[in-house]
Amino acid sequence: MFTTSPLSGTVASTPDLGPATVELQDPYGNVVTPTTPVTVMLSSSSKGGVFGTAQNGKPVSSVTIPAGKQTATFWYGDTVAGSPVVTASATVCGPNGDAACTAGTQTETLFAGPPAGLTITPPAGSGQTATSPGGEQPVMKARSPMNDTTYNGVRSYYANLGPFTVTLVDQFGNVTTATTPVAVTLTSSSKTAKFSLSQDGPAVTTVTIPAGGSTATFWYGDFTTGTATITVFSSGLVIGTQLVNIVVTPTQGYWLEGADGGIFAYGTSMFFGSAGGIRLAAPLVAFQSTPDNLGYWQFGGDGGVITWGNAQFYGSMGGKHLNAPVVGAARTPDGGGYWEAAADGGVFAFGNAKFYGSMGGKPLNAPVVGMASTPTGGGYWLVAADGGIFSFGNANFMGSMGGQPLNAPIVGMAATPDGGGYWLVASDGGIFSFGDATFYGSAAGGGMDAPVTSMAVTPTGGGYWIAASNGRVAEFGDAMAEGTASKLTLKGSIVAIGGS
Repeated sequence: MFTTSPLSGTVASTPDLGPATVELQDPYGNVVTPTTPVTVMLSSSSKGGVFGTAQNGKPVSSVTIPAGKQTATFWYGDTVAGSPVVTASATVCGPNGDAACTAGTQTETLFAGPPAGLTITPPAGSGQTATSPGGEQPVMKARSPMNDTTYNGVRSYYANLGPFTVTLVDQFGNVTTATTPVAVTLTSSSKTAKFSLSQDGPAVTTVTIPAGGSTATFWYGDFTTGTATITVFSSGLVIGTQLVNIVVTPTQGYWLEGADGGIFAYGTSMFFGSAGGIRLAAPLVAFQSTPDNLGYWQFGGDGGVITWGNAQFYGSMGGKHLNAPVVGAARTPDGGGYWEAAADGGVFAFGNAKFYGSMGGKPLNAPVVGMASTPTGGGYWLVAADGGIFSFGNANFMGSMGGQPLNAPIVGMAATPDGGGYWLVASDGGIFSFGDATFYGSAAGGGMDAPVTSMAVTPTGGGYWIAASNGRVAEFGDAMAEGTASKLTLKGSIVAIGGS
């Protein structure tokens, strides 16, 4: 049995805590004086435990109670912080070694040492492709900080992978506490990497572990595919690293367009340039991508058209007289032309886009707010703020919200891939489906934090995204969440979303 109080101290690799005394007793608690030496085996529930017969002495696994004596002493050390249980046991007891022996146990207390290094823990989930046995995160020692667990993520222009956790550790890898704020520098071996304090947030290069705290978190993004190494370091501390493998696995993506011309690309959608920072004659109002998604057009309220990537310029209403501002646009199936729609119902065709009629000069109960084209390019629909639908060419009328009560005005529309139906979206996130368009859900009733401005359909037509003016994106059906601009500082409200 133990006759000394439980040990308490800082982690160490040598037996520096003690001395602890064990006494030989029979099963009834009587002190026994052996006539022959008794070997007492020492063990700990901690894998980092070590014993010695002298302070900081050579490691041992047992001590001996001499003949004619009743006790023995030892010292204990442990590299793992916590509450290990130390056990002292002997195979035989009694004066002549002829009695059963009851083992003695004692719970010790080990505290983490001073800060010595940093580690990185990737976010839990499917992105992690390797773990240590038992599914636990590998313990990263400060003396060997490389985390060989690779975290898979999808390429992005924004920091949308995370949160990764930076942890302050002692020399043995135990989590320890900062006595003063610790500024941690974030770097990556990839030149296109970005870090942020929140998902899709503004770029940063440092995070801070607060005084009294042990961790800080960050988000990571990279547009360059392949393996990169994230490194975290702070003066006087051993660095920590994390492998990340950036891949292009999603089959979906989308662009968000700001009224100032800014473009934000997510998922498979690629950034080819933007009108952000360019002096515009009027705010932008619409967006269309090319058929192969390797370019896009931006449309202004004045009818101006700006092209990027492989999108070709076929003409515009920019600089020309308009009875009402342009509010929407659509392209032809092969990308060889496009239409612009004005708030008064006027339609303007360019390239191989043909004019099939318009509501220009005709009375409207509410202004036109958007348009969509048929998959053959042989027609188009216009939608008004009151939910009214106007069909032209081979676009079939399949119903509308015109004349029906709405909780919020309609702000846009999208057609199904086969042209057999369409959806309307309202500024409160409400969705109305017609024809073969399936209702997959809506944001009516809240959740967007700002008015919805537009919608886009997935390539399969099995889902859709809706975008709000603050950059928030909600997905429904088979639409995947690829990112949001809601935490970015926007120079202009988001006015359009385009899917790929």
